[in-house]
Amino acid sequence: MDNRIEITEDGSHTVRSGQFDIHYHSRHGAIQESEHVFINAGLLAFLGEKNQSKVNILELGLGTGLNVFLSMREAVRRPEIKFHYRVVELYPLSLELTEQLNYSTELGLSQEWISAIHNAAWDEEVSLLPNFTIHKQAGDWLKLVGDGPKADVVYYDAFAPNTQAELWSEEAFALLSKVMQFGSFWV
Repeated sequence: MDNRIEITEDGSHTVRSGQFDIHYHSRHGAIQESEHVFINAGLLAFLGEKNQSKVNILELGLGTGLNVFLSMREAVRRPEIKFHYRVVELYPLSLELTEQLNYSTELGLSQEWISAIHNAAWDEEVSLLPNFTIHKQAGDWLKLVGDGPKADVVYYDAFAPNTQAELWSEEAFALLSKVMQFGSFWV
């Protein structure tokens, strides 16, 4: 079974994974879920704690790119803050599929952002906005996460333990703690 796009209750797209037979987002609303969990409880909560001039975000799983997309929106709203976004993905979605996602329409943002996210080169720093760089790493998170700057905010966007048990193990959490700044946010 191939990956396929489905509409969630808030009108935004999610992907049903053919490999894992699971949705990438809540069927109640992909955008609603990402804004609530990752942006509001993660990024904005961290930025509200202190006067920040930069933020290092680490995401486990690029998926559809929705969390990057929403983080870019926040970077535009906060041009005084430098955003460094690092994401590790073992199973990248096809460009053909990601180009069909409706996030730009639903949020009134540029479709070029989704294209830029998914077309950005792997394993190098790429500037997507004047204050927003992304570093996409292809591979197994448990083997790659030790590299790079320590994270201020972690978007732990793994599939559920019954699908990817290794990402919910003591080993995974011990590794994660080594790449987080003291006082960082994990969502």
